[in-house]
Amino acid sequence: MRMFISEAEWEANQEGSFASLNIVYNHKPALMAALLEAQHGAEANVLSTVHVHLTKKHCFEVLTIKGTRAGIEKLANKIKGFSGIEYAHLFRFNLPSDEKFEHHH
Repeated sequence: MRMFISEAEWEANQEGSFASLNIVYNHKPALMAALLEAQHGAEANVLSTVHVHLTKKHCFEVLTIKGTRAGIEKLANKIKGFSGIEYAHLFRFNLPSDEKFEHHH
């Protein structure tokens, strides 16, 4: 049910959106360079990445992204289209726009 609500909010909201893009890909220097170039040139802001070496050939990466719905989807679609990407899933969500950012530990 939460996923359904999140998807409906994503479709209705054009700004203030967040997402995580999970990808599994072949560990090749050219692909890794293309991933970095896409992230740095994107309209959306890549807040963080987590890179995991699964095997000698395969890597798993999670990108945390903030931006407009269109900017996030454009980046995700570009990355999904790269040769060597074996799996990609975009998890989308919105947060209330009136929420102030205060980070506490």
